[in-house]
Amino acid sequence: MLQLSLVQNPVQWEKLEQCWDTLDSGILTRGHKWLSAWWNVYGSLGELRIFVAKRDDRVVAILPLHRKCCLFQGDTLCFLGSGRACSDRMGILSNPEDAEEAGTAFADYLLETSAPESRWDHLDLDGVRSDDIAMNHFASTLASNSLVHWERRTSPSNWVIPLVDGFDGYLASVSKRVRRMYRKAKEQLTQDCSFQVASNKHEAIEFLGDVEKSHQARWERVGESGCFANDEFHRFLCHAIESHWCDDPNNRLNRSVVIVRALVDGVTGAGLIGFVRNGVLSIYVTGMKPQFAERRLGWFTNLLGIEYAAKIGCIGVDLMRGDEAYKARLGARPLVQERWIISNPRWSSRALNVAYNTARNLREWAMSFRSDSRRPHAGASGVANEDE
Repeated sequence: MLQLSLVQNPVQWEKLEQCWDTLDSGILTRGHKWLSAWWNVYGSLGELRIFVAKRDDRVVAILPLHRKCCLFQGDTLCFLGSGRACSDRMGILSNPEDAEEAGTAFADYLLETSAPESRWDHLDLDGVRSDDIAMNHFASTLASNSLVHWERRTSPSNWVIPLVDGFDGYLASVSKRVRRMYRKAKEQLTQDCSFQVASNKHEAIEFLGDVEKSHQARWERVGESGCFANDEFHRFLCHAIESHWCDDPNNRLNRSVVIVRALVDGVTGAGLIGFVRNGVLSIYVTGMKPQFAERRLGWFTNLLGIEYAAKIGCIGVDLMRGDEAYKARLGARPLVQERWIISNPRWSSRALNVAYNTARNLREWAMSFRSDSRRPHAGASGVANEDE
């Protein structure tokens, strides 16, 4: 039987790093360093609520959450790393043999505890893989209580590219059109374009600023703010780069940073920011200035990222969440993700759930009304800008 406890103090959390890294399945966004970088910037938005399961004094599973107070949802437990950082493949950390027991134990604990520090009205869990064994046992145990309301929503898919056969094998797996585009772009862009990979932390932060400007330029063109409009996202990435940077080439497949910028006549036109963890390159942010769209500079930079990953020995590339069409054209495969919203069976939590759903329906109606009122008349031209 598992013994469960709650960690609320960052110092206590820091002491879990070693066992944490043995249970996170080598997934970047589940890693202790990634989530610590997130907490350093976004931690003021909530309180640590990390549930730990032990067997014979050995940590065998972790449910990494934080608690925040929402207007209509009350005390809400969310995954560490969720929200503005858009983390993927979130869930219970455990070895496969402990997944079912851990999922059930955490759910039972949350249903039975009455301690104020463990209080919750809602669980708002985004980025859950639909086939996650531990999380499905967690949800089914909660749902066995007839008073629990469980809502499953579709989240953007997580897109992955296998590289087991190297870059040549990857190219052979994509369409002839993509191969032709790659060869043509390589021939044209190498005439006046150079691609640089950051080789030290100083360059990494410099390149980050250039990728940020490229990324924001695209969103500003379509009248949206973009993730870097808030300085917190920039600071989060600085922390993540600092904690994941590796100067040892023999260890770069375990944990390292890849930042590429594309220069056209000496001016940054595109770039990407990626993190290598457990032999997988996760391309977390890409950017391309709109004036280089016709030359497919952003699309080609992604391909160079894939080529670089194969060169250093990665077994796969993770294009992260988002259902943009270019990911499928690059040969990535979608992994279905969901967002789960679960209400506590207490009557007060159920009342909050009714208020929340009412407010959400009104908000969605208002957004739909505004969208209809802004829709152009027939024959008007729109602007489409897909960063490929």
